Amino acid sequence: MSIRIDKPIEKDKDDLLGYKEFAKNIAKTLHDFHNQKNKDGLVISIEGEWGSGKTSVINLIVNNLRSINEQKKYINALPLTYDFQPFIITSFNPWMFSTLDNIFLSFFSEISKAVEKENPFLAIENRLGNLMKEYGNLIVKYAPVTQKDNISTLLSLSDKSPSILELKEDLNNELIKLDKKILIIIDDMDRLLDKELMLMLQLVKGVADFKNVIYLLSYDKDVISASIETFKKEKGFDYLDKIVQFPVSIPQKNNATLFNYLTTKIDAFIKKEFNDDIIFQQDRWDIVSTPIMKFFENFRDVNRFLNIFFFEYYSFSKDVNLVDFISITAIKLFDPNSYNFIVTNIHLFLHSKVNYNLHGYSDYEKWKKDSSKIIEKEITEIHTKKILFELFPDVEDEDSFASFRESSKLSQKRICDENYVDIYFQLNIKGSTLSYKEYHKLESNLLSNDIDSFLTLIPTTQKVNVFRELLNERITSNESFYIDRIPLIINNLLICSSKNKKDEMGNNLFNSLDINRNLQLESLTLTKFLIKDSVDEFLNIILKNTRINITVRALFLYWLCTTKKEEKIYVLAKDKKEYFLKKMFDLVLSSNIEEIIFGSESISVFSVLKDKDIVQLKESIKEFSNKETHNILNVIDSFKSHYSSSSDGTVFYIKKKLLFFYISKEFIDKKLDNLNEKENKIIEMYKDETRHSFVDEN
Repeated sequence: MSIRIDKPIEKDKDDLLGYKEFAKNIAKTLHDFHNQKNKDGLVISIEGEWGSGKTSVINLIVNNLRSINEQKKYINALPLTYDFQPFIITSFNPWMFSTLDNIFLSFFSEISKAVEKENPFLAIENRLGNLMKEYGNLIVKYAPVTQKDNISTLLSLSDKSPSILELKEDLNNELIKLDKKILIIIDDMDRLLDKELMLMLQLVKGVADFKNVIYLLSYDKDVISASIETFKKEKGFDYLDKIVQFPVSIPQKNNATLFNYLTTKIDAFIKKEFNDDIIFQQDRWDIVSTPIMKFFENFRDVNRFLNIFFFEYYSFSKDVNLVDFISITAIKLFDPNSYNFIVTNIHLFLHSKVNYNLHGYSDYEKWKKDSSKIIEKEITEIHTKKILFELFPDVEDEDSFASFRESSKLSQKRICDENYVDIYFQLNIKGSTLSYKEYHKLESNLLSNDIDSFLTLIPTTQKVNVFRELLNERITSNESFYIDRIPLIINNLLICSSKNKKDEMGNNLFNSLDINRNLQLESLTLTKFLIKDSVDEFLNIILKNTRINITVRALFLYWLCTTKKEEKIYVLAKDKKEYFLKKMFDLVLSSNIEEIIFGSESISVFSVLKDKDIVQLKESIKEFSNKETHNILNVIDSFKSHYSSSSDGTVFYIKKKLLFFYISKEFIDKKLDNLNEKENKIIEMYKDETRHSFVDEN
């Protein structure tokens, strides 16, 4: 079964959105611009709201451009004929990088790579590639001077670096010699933080406005304009007009187009997976489809729905009614408050004459009437009400359910049948724990680097686990949006671990090792990112990211370098393992010991480094203990672990064997005697032999 529905369109034959001709026209415009021998640069924008299909349009444009081949004769040393493509096409994803320097260096590096691999016969590509790298390095050298100002003022720093203007002129001279255009795609710009967005816009228009280079940008114009206005006094729309010469808006799609897309996808899925062997009633679908479609505002909404529906329907297809399952899934996704009310108050919708008295009623008719009043009050969304009247006929008409009972001898497996209703809610892992609305808010905070808001909204271990499960569904379904953001997801979850936020039991909500294992970044998923020759760059970014606690950085690298193939998680090549393991050990040993002792994962780091028997680390711990009288308590506390007990819940204890490996018992006892504190919890835990005597510490 394939549940990757949100994958953007890549080929004309896959276009159910009606964007094929639209993309062809843009590709033709670009090709005509090339044929005019115009060597100027150009900035084009694909503009549309979130979920309107901008990435799909870009893919179709690229597909059309790559199908354009012209026969050229290469006359130099060899009289060769080859297929000539008039565009060098590359993409840049700025959200993968956390600092200005990284964005600049990676930007010019990506262009350099694209140019150098284009044609093995032409030396100009190699010279261009080298110039790009040199220009990027020079920009980074002086970027801090203008970090708070307009980035394009770098070009006027003749007193600090007269070579910037000269080098840019050399680049333009080489670019003019190219008989093709370089097309640089920057997608989803509206997902960048305000500062990153301004950096990219100034990069496009000021620092990297080269000859023969075309930028193809995509964004929601309203979102990006509001972001610009946080930095600029002028209106965001006016600022964009100065940068973009050729703005193009995504064609608006009506509800009929969305309906056709939805039904086509569902029909194809049913035929492929079930050979049409399902329970479906066209007359009922005609009733519920109209209010269901009111939930969908764009194609992203349809795809989100299909992802969830396909995944869940596959497990219960033989035991549910297709119309009912589509309907309740739509309510669950788009009206989670009503859905949660249905789950916890399903008895109000069924009106069973057998068990109504279990709910405090002796009069069946009064119970029905009161139930309907409660439903009317709690279900406020008009589209949801219309759907529920069809799903649960007795809510609206007291005679309809009786007629349904009479006609159900062939078993329609409806949600209003008490024999089947529980099946519809078996996958309710979200339920009252985490609604889809909450999940998407959390995801938005995580992907926009708003870590504090993310942690505020996810206070319990149960919610963390549900969030991980939902996020993992999206990553392992290979949705390109999430795969492209794997570095960002890992980075921000590691920052969460560094925050050391406690759950209701006092444990770290985001233990770093658990994050990686629970996300199950499996071979196919993580490899899709790592095979892009950027694994070194990504891991080095993690190494240097000071927002991530040293202990968390060390453990992440250790986990990645020691994972075995049988664990079905991406395994680094042997030489990479050795290199980054050494980096990890160097990081720990070069750190201030206080950063390790007060780190969120200190005990795990001490466990990992035990086999190395690092004398330097032992000496640092002892030296820290001697600095201040109470420091010995911090040392002991850094070796605290816990286990679960059926009678006592979570029990904390000190891993004494590990502690004594780094610092002697005699030294500790002497320090504690000098403290003269008898009622300290850490001391009590240290001296309590019953808490850890049966725990395996090896």
